Amino acid sequence: MAQTAENRTNTVPVKPANPLLYGNDILINDDDSEDQRGANLSIAYNGWAYAVYTVMKGTQGGFDIRKSTDNGLTWSEFSDVIQDNYQNVAVDLVVCGTSEADLILYQTGIAYFVSTGNYMVYVDKYNATTGVFMGNVFLASSPYLIYDIKIVSDYKFPSAGASPYSLGLLYSKYGPTADTLVFWSSADGGNTWGNKKIVATTGQYMNKISLSTGRCPNYNNGRYYAAWEQKAFNTRTGGTYVSHTDPFFDSDWLIPTRLDDIAGSSVDLTKNPVVVCQAGSNDNSLSNFTSIVLFDRDYYGNGLDYDVIGMYTKEGGNIAPTWNRLDVANHDMINEFESDANYDPGYDNFLVTYCDSTNQSLVYVVNGFNLLDPYVWGVINSAYNDNANLLNPFPKVEINQNFLQVGHVWIGERPGSKGAATWDAEYPVGISGDDGFVGSVSIYPNPCTTSATLEINLNKQENISAVLYNVYGQKVMDMARGNFNAGNHIITLRMSALPAGYYNYEIKSPTGKISGKVIVAR
Repeated sequence: MAQTAENRTNTVPVKPANPLLYGNDILINDDDSEDQRGANLSIAYNGWAYAVYTVMKGTQGGFDIRKSTDNGLTWSEFSDVIQDNYQNVAVDLVVCGTSEADLILYQTGIAYFVSTGNYMVYVDKYNATTGVFMGNVFLASSPYLIYDIKIVSDYKFPSAGASPYSLGLLYSKYGPTADTLVFWSSADGGNTWGNKKIVATTGQYMNKISLSTGRCPNYNNGRYYAAWEQKAFNTRTGGTYVSHTDPFFDSDWLIPTRLDDIAGSSVDLTKNPVVVCQAGSNDNSLSNFTSIVLFDRDYYGNGLDYDVIGMYTKEGGNIAPTWNRLDVANHDMINEFESDANYDPGYDNFLVTYCDSTNQSLVYVVNGFNLLDPYVWGVINSAYNDNANLLNPFPKVEINQNFLQVGHVWIGERPGSKGAATWDAEYPVGISGDDGFVGSVSIYPNPCTTSATLEINLNKQENISAVLYNVYGQKVMDMARGNFNAGNHIITLRMSALPAGYYNYEIKSPTGKISGKVIVAR
């Protein structure tokens, strides 16, 4: 029989099942009668967040989709399916569109019918604003296990809206003699799914998969990347592979590239791949888009030291890209795994989250666009969760452009080992708000293009230091410095030399400081 998800309870330290502790963490649906698993997340351009997860409730199974319009503070029911003799093996979703009037949610899943033993792949379509169901399509049916499924679109952010508007769906399927990785795509907003392609076929077992789109102004839209694991029966880990369509979504997939043997000392010791590509309005230095694939590496081969490492290429559009190794988390005898990655078109950053089970934390790190230094990942938050028990949480990270935050969703463990879908929102950098500053500050226009105005209003004479930082915390401009009298001060800022993106200002005086964000748009 096919390999199932590895149980690491004997090799990974897990804290006792204490009641969940929530500070900033929020339960998406606080129902202790449900076992919630396999959470995924999609955030629309306007900041609305949508989460989907599988549900088991006694003998009934299915999935639940919930929606938040206030950055995860409150969640409401969007859609759910739960019934007897029914289970969802895996679920995923994506929200498309660049105005609230045309936001569309696509939810996909692997449905298992207990009475017949059949597995089915489906896509449901909803109006993401009203929640009205708009129809569905069934893409495949099999008496054999379908392991994992992903859905993405090249029309999610205004800066990366694509024509044609395509959706891609990928799933891994068991077969008696060979496993298969199957890709379906739609060019008409999910109304029809007429393009089926085989990405890869192997006599080994395929399990976890990942799917991403990538684009830049000099290359075609609709290019999809897939990453997956292959492993022999009854093995802990396996090999990691990647392929992509060239040049359009309905093209044949290229010959797969095996990545773990390139990474060094990782052959057949990797699992849980994730692929993410640049998807915005910028090119990198090679007039192409950057792609990264991360995976868990079992360093000693015994499950006692997992690292998050991977590969990157700055030649994402080429037929035979060059891949180079990068390390996100590589610490001796610390278990770090189950990474997820995303690309932020506003900050031009790659963002990664992963589980550090040794220290019982979920970590959130960043690296700059174009991977200026692929070996340096800045830790934004070393433990953004308040969950007292993390067991195979598989955290997800998504960009919330409207709230200028990053959202995370994962599965925590309730007492009694039931899963609980959990949400947290973190700022990409840690400075915000004010602390004892005797006055007020504003920067306008915001967003700005080539120049902006800094206005400082002081209640009394102060020694002022006003500094602008990039998202790595590096100083890019001294906006003002020196003794300022009480009253209003107007300072012109020349922003033309700064790349487009998000910046953080911090204005200090002996009595306090105030900080905020500035967007440079082109």
